[in-house]
Amino acid sequence: LKVAPLILLDDVFSEFDAAHQRQLLEFLKSFEQVFLTTAHLEEIKDNLPEGAQIYNIENGIILPSPGVGRE
Repeated sequence: LKVAPLILLDDVFSEFDAAHQRQLLEFLKSFEQVFLTTAHLEEIKDNLPEGAQIYNIENGIILPSPGVGRE
């Protein structure tokens, strides 16, 4: 591909147990651009890749999540 694909996943982690969450996150590390939503950040944040950017949506406003980035 000449252009890196963009992967969008909406709350997919709520459907997986911890082992499958880790496997999916490992697989997603092979892509340059991944956007995902989750209602369970605490369950996956330790397995996010280094440099992952994390945001919260509060009252319709997108805000950087303080203190949980993987940079």
